[in-house]
Amino acid sequence: MFSIPFPFLGAIVLVLLLAQMTWRQGSVVLANRPLRILLGGYALLSVLVGLRWGHGVTLLLPLQATVAVALAAWSWCCFGALAHGAGRWRVLHALPALAVVLLYAGWPDGVETVVAGTLAGYGLALLRLARRGPDALGLARPGQALAAHRALWMTALLLLLSAALEVLVAGDVPRMAGRHAAMVVGGFHLVVLLLAGYAASMAGDSVPDAQRPEPTP
Repeated sequence: MFSIPFPFLGAIVLVLLLAQMTWRQGSVVLANRPLRILLGGYALLSVLVGLRWGHGVTLLLPLQATVAVALAAWSWCCFGALAHGAGRWRVLHALPALAVVLLYAGWPDGVETVVAGTLAGYGLALLRLARRGPDALGLARPGQALAAHRALWMTALLLLLSAALEVLVAGDVPRMAGRHAAMVVGGFHLVVLLLAGYAASMAGDSVPDAQRPEPTP
């Protein structure tokens, strides 16, 4: 019987959240574009996780690791932009993804360390930003600031959880856990990605809308 791995179902849910963020009442929302990119990235990562843990496709592991660290960096760019505005050194946040690509080419054994360290580092950075309170995000309306702040907390904690999961996977937990390991690890990834997607959606909804009418055919 044909079955769809849970991460693929998660990707569908994330795409639906992305559609909800993008179109509201017949208009296209422009203000939350960075957060929509983040949510779309989570959907892509969910598909890659499904291929890895649902079908055993290891060929895409370099892409999965690269996307994971890129999304961690992009999460910081999204929330950091709310707090500080877009910095001119923003391009430097592409370095972790570049490091993963280079490590796969020259020293694959070091990839897990870089991925876990990157996720933990950005998680701690977001946690530090969250501890400054809702006012640090620079949103005028208290309700919007509180929603974005909750999303910030959630994203920070989920990045730290993802880092811990990477450490467990690197420690040969799947091999020791037996045939159910793929389902367990894939399930954890699914829960983390769905919660992260929900946080991105919540943060996107907190950004004041800048809308334009949809083009007519």
